[in-house]
Amino acid sequence: MKIAFVGTGMIGSGLAVNAALKGQNVVLYDVVDTDIVKNTVNKVLDILVEAGAIDRSRADEAFASMSFTQDLAEAVSNADFVQECVPEKIELKHSTYRSIQEICGQDVIIASSTSGMFPSKLSEGALYPEKIIVGHPYNPSYLLPLIEICGPHASQETLDKACEVYKAMGKEPVICKKEVTGFIVNSLSWGVMDDGIQKVLDGICEVEDVD
Repeated sequence: MKIAFVGTGMIGSGLAVNAALKGQNVVLYDVVDTDIVKNTVNKVLDILVEAGAIDRSRADEAFASMSFTQDLAEAVSNADFVQECVPEKIELKHSTYRSIQEICGQDVIIASSTSGMFPSKLSEGALYPEKIIVGHPYNPSYLLPLIEICGPHASQETLDKACEVYKAMGKEPVICKKEVTGFIVNSLSWGVMDDGIQKVLDGICEVEDVD
């Protein structure tokens, strides 16, 4: 399975490493020099080696299996799935999606790593808006398995395919059925924080105890 990662900061590089370690065909694209991207990927692999999660030989094999490019068409052509990890600027995301869909047509799913933008906003002006979803990982993406998928406008086939891809990367996807701020996990954590603050205000415990 060919998975293209568009944007290769720690989130994108971390997810790419996960996919490579699971034997997927990984291509990383960024506008920055490929040596910078390779350095970020190696940092992720070094962390995993130092943590004892993988050995050095497996890290070297994963790195050798990856492709790096500054050519978007090369990265996404014939891709089965595109993980978008560009900076959180809506205009940049819109232009990125349009460029990808002009190359790939409606055959490829584009999943955004965004934590704060809804699929309905991301897909505005897209050629195939139903193919754009959120696939939100948690930091550090190379260690935490959770992926939140949100795409209320997407078909069940698209959501099922996204789940299949993430599982092939070693991830544990969950579906957020509606567009809610914070998706599932962050909205839950805000509730916990609110409850903790209220318990301090009610004199039940001290701040240090909640912390």
